[in-house]
Amino acid sequence: MPNNKPISAAVLVCETVLAEKTGGANSAIRIMDALWIGQSLPVIRFFVLTYLHCAPGDFNSHTLRVQMIVRLSERWAVVSEATESFVYGYAVDPSGPGGYMLTTEFTLDPKPLQIPGLYFIQAILDGELATQTPLTLLRKP
Repeated sequence: MPNNKPISAAVLVCETVLAEKTGGANSAIRIMDALWIGQSLPVIRFFVLTYLHCAPGDFNSHTLRVQMIVRLSERWAVVSEATESFVYGYAVDPSGPGGYMLTTEFTLDPKPLQIPGLYFIQAILDGELATQTPLTLLRKP
């Protein structure tokens, strides 16, 4: 039975993700680790591109949760999250590593958020943290 831990995991925060109609390639546009928020902005909108690879032979069903968290006093709080079930694909090489890519759109109300504030975007695979990246929210002057 294959190990369920990914052999690689990445999350990219970006302004948008373009998906090609033919070929299936994705392009992350304007990758960021900080987001400047205007005073009168009604919503904050960004995308997260999560990319996972597994060891060859993993054909099991998995659950991926992509979430945005923030530290509140002594605990971490989930700001927003999305969950997806999947099976790794083997389109490139059936005997090689499997892959999975997920695009998640975040649309948030800025009013309850701590701005400025440090947040983390996490990829939780089958209940365990696979990877995370920081996202700092800042106010435009």
